[in-house]
Amino acid sequence: MDDQAIGKGRELERKDEEPQGGRETTYQYKPKRPPEKSRETEICVPHPDDTLRKLGVKRISQRSGRQEIGRLNRMCSIESEDYLTDYGNQKKQWSDFWLCEPKTEEEAVLCLERASELGIRTTIRGSGHSMNGSSLPKTEGLLLLTTGLNRVVICPTGEIDVGAGAQVLVVDEYIQKFGLRLPVVNDGGQPAPTVGGFICAGGFGVSSKAYGGFWNHVNTVRFWERNKGVRTIGKDQDSFWKLCGCGKPDGMILSAKLRTLGRYKGGGNEDRIDFRYVEHPRRIWFTFLAPVKKTSLLRRAVIRLDRDLKEYWLGLPPYEYLILENGSQIPFCFFPNYKGSLVAIGIWGEVSGKTEGDLRAIIERVSEFTEKETYARRYWQSELCTHTPYGGASSIRSMDGER
Repeated sequence: MDDQAIGKGRELERKDEEPQGGRETTYQYKPKRPPEKSRETEICVPHPDDTLRKLGVKRISQRSGRQEIGRLNRMCSIESEDYLTDYGNQKKQWSDFWLCEPKTEEEAVLCLERASELGIRTTIRGSGHSMNGSSLPKTEGLLLLTTGLNRVVICPTGEIDVGAGAQVLVVDEYIQKFGLRLPVVNDGGQPAPTVGGFICAGGFGVSSKAYGGFWNHVNTVRFWERNKGVRTIGKDQDSFWKLCGCGKPDGMILSAKLRTLGRYKGGGNEDRIDFRYVEHPRRIWFTFLAPVKKTSLLRRAVIRLDRDLKEYWLGLPPYEYLILENGSQIPFCFFPNYKGSLVAIGIWGEVSGKTEGDLRAIIERVSEFTEKETYARRYWQSELCTHTPYGGASSIRSMDGER
């Protein structure tokens, strides 16, 4: 195959079946019905600390927080009130935790500062559209939901200032009314990650073949860090490149200023964007990154891996994207010690009805693949794994997740 044809989200060649279309066209979505209201309103216990109680922090448990657990799960297309999970529905939280839903940056910072003073482990959660459990709180820990940080401001220059909890595709849809669009959005055609989560993941999509990674279009980030408070970091600072693609920062993204394409028509320039519930298909995927010059090598290896996994899941056609360098460095946690364009090639499949043994076999073979194909790196944040492979923040720190 011609390497210049990569980056279109299209499937790779499979000799044993007819092509079925690219990853972005394979998704089938339907609107999610609004959750039904319970006949009885649950009363969750407020936090005993005065500051946290005033911020609305409350205990979530299987006895007094089932409705809240169900709502958080529905945000990532999981229907359960028995446990908290994320999109992958593999790692589950059964024990009690505290929930905070700040509506402003000031409330978020006050909650983070007070939780830090009290030694409470804090986990940041956007839409929960991850598969590695990074958005699940620790037992008796604090889960800070970012979706209330959803303010969008359009500047006269066309740059937008957007809260970390706004969904990327919803932001893109909103600014299109004013003649603008985001250069890079998540694949799939429906809202999934939030802006904060997409930054932490090192996001990319179909348009990355022309515009690079999402990080190329993040001008600055407002970031809270323990003992340092809130600061604005940009591309001229090492901390910016350590944040993009890190998965689990030791702090919290509050908002970001993003570059857009198009010409601002004027009109409404500030709004709040409500969270949009959608029904996502139940699939898992594994994506591998490599320098463009290794495309053919990685492509052949991924096709072999895809065939090896056929007995464990209902495999879908492998996919690939080109991620253009676009004149800036590659975030270290995304692909370490490299400057240049990358290729992302992956496999995915349906796992509904499959056993835990099937899942373990898939993960084992993917791990073996990563160890063997040393020129490639796994795009870890959205995959079924629990560690940061390239020196980013680890899960033992007191700030976890954002997706």
